[in-house]
Amino acid sequence: MNITVLTPAPPLELAARELERAFSLLNAPDIELTLSADNSESDGFAVDVNFPAGFGAIKGSNPRSVLFGCYAFLKKLGFAYLRPGRDGEVIPDPPEKWEYIRFYEQADTPCRGCCAEGAYSRENLLDFIDWMPKVKLNTLFLETHNFLSFERWYSHSGNPLLNAEKFDRDDVRRAEDDARAELAKRGLMFQCKGHGALEESWADDPEGLKRHYALINGKRSQWHGRDVYTQLCYSNPEVRERFKRRIVEWAEENPDADVLHVWLSDHHHNHCECEKCIVQRPSDWYVTMLNEADKALRAAGFRGKIAFVVYYETLWPPVKAKFDHPENFILYFCPVSRTYTTSLFSESPSGKVPEFLRNISPFPVSGADNLSFIEAWKKVFPGACFVFDYHYMWDVHKERSSRALARIIHADAVSLGKNGFTGLVNCMNLRAFFPNALGMNAMACGLWDNSSVFETVEEEYFRQAYGKNYLPAMEYFREVEKFFPAQILRGEVSGAEKKAAAQLLAEKKAARIADSVKTAVEQGKQESSPAVRKSWRQLELHNKELILFCDTLAKLWSGDFNGAVNAAEKLFNWARKYEPEEQSCFDVYEYIMTLIPAMGLSTAREQLFRAAGSGDLGAL
Repeated sequence: MNITVLTPAPPLELAARELERAFSLLNAPDIELTLSADNSESDGFAVDVNFPAGFGAIKGSNPRSVLFGCYAFLKKLGFAYLRPGRDGEVIPDPPEKWEYIRFYEQADTPCRGCCAEGAYSRENLLDFIDWMPKVKLNTLFLETHNFLSFERWYSHSGNPLLNAEKFDRDDVRRAEDDARAELAKRGLMFQCKGHGALEESWADDPEGLKRHYALINGKRSQWHGRDVYTQLCYSNPEVRERFKRRIVEWAEENPDADVLHVWLSDHHHNHCECEKCIVQRPSDWYVTMLNEADKALRAAGFRGKIAFVVYYETLWPPVKAKFDHPENFILYFCPVSRTYTTSLFSESPSGKVPEFLRNISPFPVSGADNLSFIEAWKKVFPGACFVFDYHYMWDVHKERSSRALARIIHADAVSLGKNGFTGLVNCMNLRAFFPNALGMNAMACGLWDNSSVFETVEEEYFRQAYGKNYLPAMEYFREVEKFFPAQILRGEVSGAEKKAAAQLLAEKKAARIADSVKTAVEQGKQESSPAVRKSWRQLELHNKELILFCDTLAKLWSGDFNGAVNAAEKLFNWARKYEPEEQSCFDVYEYIMTLIPAMGLSTAREQLFRAAGSGDLGAL
């Protein structure tokens, strides 16, 4: 074959290499193929490959879209990209007949991406970036405190079965540089920073920082033991001046940033109550600071967008302050207090925004109430609005079926445009691919194609992930969803419902569901594709996790707290034991940190988080 790159750019060069590799694997016939790109901001591509005639072309609206088109074309030939890493790639047999393939696609959602969270390695980060264009995601956000994510993995926090590894801040910088290079190679948008400018702006004067902590209940003190959780006194000109200077430094340190996130502290009910600050809402002070930062950034030559967050107290829009140049900003709506039992867009906005009460106001839970806040914001901000959400941050560990959350994230994704949003950035565990990758694939598909139907996406995923005998796997997860509703660990059920659930758990139905698929699992582990075999192996591991998980809750909800703690220790030791096997897909740190409070075991947190090795690990 001969591939001609008509538009020299790294994404097209990578696309050419990927096509050459795939054609070699399939022993494809000789063909003349051209790759070319326009320079549109919107993503879309046209594939026109005539194998019988021996020529073809892939053209993208921009360079990254050529790469999207390359992988979409390979999917038509039978390739599948289930999850990050080579072991997530399904390589098909050569087609019986090489036919004419022609199709066109365009993205329905302009911005489609993730914010890297959890505990992960350099390899996890780079593999995820490699996977993104294979499912047509186009942006990645790396936050200020990225060091913590690397530190959690390399120190193996929460998993004493693994020995800590050296990985210092220099290693983090090198890993981030590698990530930026891989994003650029694929033409993907890079977003960075977020929380952290407040405390960093006082790095030369730590005592000065303490003097400018927010005044709460008559006292200026650090909030919940961390500066990143602590608001400052925003009516103070020196606080705003230092903040502005640090934001300009951020831009100078990150000249490749397409979007620079400028956020306040990472907590709530902690805004300053001094006589000068209380004259206006936190959002008024925030907009004032954003305008000041924007003016300084433009003077320094920054050309990217500034992202600000509507989050906790800033859900209430400003009353006095207005944006000087709203075209320079993107509003990131963060419904952190929402439920994931229903779609964010399952109801129309209620139209009710409660009175703002400083450091007292509760936050919205329902989609209708959340959307009422964003509707209020749109009256004062006419610019672009994205959703910054947390589907795969915590709730991925609270349900057992993988289906319920996948359905919700798909429903949210396909509904963005009709509700005035042009992007979704999912703040998520980077290793959220256990017990399968249905949710991440459903998110990517829904963002690209708002007309996609979840049941169709689900069946296509299961067919690719589990091979020709996929139906038992799909039925297994459907049965798990019916047996264990996701809202149980979200605190959305009554005590009586918990008691009824405990009885059901005690009847060992989880074991019966696991038994129902054992024959299919054994057959699936003999599949010729390594990626498909891994999918079945994950299902087998999920059988055991489900039984241990249900045993913990059965004891807890029947009143046996000590028995529940012992059962949870066994469950977490199971997770620790199999983390090396499932390292790229299963974040054990976040799993344990999420489930301890969700299960109601916080009083035994130290024992459960630190301890490991008690009992017979071999039996797990």
